[in-house]
Amino acid sequence: MYKFGDGRGVKSLTNVNIPVVIGRNKVQINVDIIDENIPLLLSKKSMQRANMKLDFATNSIEVFD
Repeated sequence: MYKFGDGRGVKSLTNVNIPVVIGRNKVQINVDIIDENIPLLLSKKSMQRANMKLDFATNSIEVFD
């Protein structure tokens, strides 16, 4: 069950793995599918594992060094 800004609960319809390539790294992004119009969200834990650095001042991202 997920809750967003409006506090309403939303259930996951299913869970899938999406294969992606980031730079030279082949990874799987495990996602829950919900019936709502929201952006793709990555967990803090996932971003930490990828050693992700977000720079809002320059609108850039560094992943896997």
